[in-house]
Amino acid sequence: MSDEECLTAYHSWRSGLMPIMICTSAFTTGNDYPHVCLTVHIKMPMEMSELIQAQGRAGQDGQAAKCYIIPSSYPLTITISRTMLDHKGMWFVHDHVYAHGNSRCLRFGSTSYIDGEGMRCTEDTKNMLCSGCRSKKARGIEMGMIAGELRILEKDIYG
Repeated sequence: MSDEECLTAYHSWRSGLMPIMICTSAFTTGNDYPHVCLTVHIKMPMEMSELIQAQGRAGQDGQAAKCYIIPSSYPLTITISRTMLDHKGMWFVHDHVYAHGNSRCLRFGSTSYIDGEGMRCTEDTKNMLCSGCRSKKARGIEMGMIAGELRILEKDIYG
């Protein structure tokens, strides 16, 4: 797209004429618009801060929002060892999706990266359940509700 076409598309989306914006992760930086109710990651972000940044773009109006991750079947190669300082959270985001997936509360995974403690879906009655907690509820485990929804789609869209 030309610069002019990009600006036209952006203004159409911003004004609500175009309901969907397909863009790179760079678009999420600093864009806080109340009408964003869904973000979708195709392939896994390399850094946990990138994932959290994009998740936070949806739901600025206080309404329920969704964030989907469609990871590749094969995780990206991480260029640092686990013993090195990982200030970008590359191993954290890798484990968040590929090691834990829906086996734990996804809200806990995201928030524990931020504050080291984490918050589970059940800690606030205003919350909707993430897909990890919904699957636990389906197995008979009592859960609360969470304000946004995180879901990991386990199907590889590339294969």
